[in-house]
Amino acid sequence: RPLLKLIGKCISNVHVAGAVSDPTLAFQKADLSVAPLLYGAGVKIKVLQMLEAGATVVATEVGAEGIESHKKLHIVNKTQFGKKILELLD
Repeated sequence: RPLLKLIGKCISNVHVAGAVSDPTLAFQKADLSVAPLLYGAGVKIKVLQMLEAGATVVATEVGAEGIESHKKLHIVNKTQFGKKILELLD
């Protein structure tokens, strides 16, 4: 994913890990995890893994599909996504 690698190089506090066998440690260390999904069906396992690791998660309605409310899950539409991320990181 060349665009993600470029973002990681350009923004000092963004770390792009790439593929990892077990992302749990990364989720635990992250200030914020995101699930900016716009299409798909069913429960998103990665979002459940993020929450299980204790991460705060910003997700679209699609990214949070099938997941009951959770105190660390912030569900927003695509137009609110960036604003919510900035709000939580502030």
